[in-house]
Amino acid sequence: MKVLAIFTESAVAATGLSPTIDIYRLDTNDLVIDGDSMTEVGDGQYSYDFTAWDSSVDYSVICDSVTLRGSERYAYSSISGSRVIEDILSEDDILRILLAKSTGVAEGGGGSVINFKSADTSKDRISMVVDYSGNRSSVQIDGT
Repeated sequence: MKVLAIFTESAVAATGLSPTIDIYRLDTNDLVIDGDSMTEVGDGQYSYDFTAWDSSVDYSVICDSVTLRGSERYAYSSISGSRVIEDILSEDDILRILLAKSTGVAEGGGGSVINFKSADTSKDRISMVVDYSGNRSSVQIDGT
């Protein structure tokens, strides 16, 4: 997950800064990123690669460029986690399952078990038990 912050100084893009980023989990209020450096993208834009991001969690983000003053010193944001749908499936899980069904490698056509693979073919996203007419009697899904 890339986090982007834009800094200006007197309404002009501020370049050459060394901003830092703090990220808090909103469910526990824990500080998960503490003063890590951001990378300049250009034209006052700075990014951070938030590799510890958990798509099921909401976060609060504060970016700080200590060389700026007043309200231009900070950039604020939030990161919303995926909504949970159907008890345990997040939006991201459902998208992975739909991707497997629509474009994934299928195995077992004509047999009693049909599997639809993840995009990298490393796991079965959908596994269906079917009868001779193709009617499903059970379905297992894995969106993780």
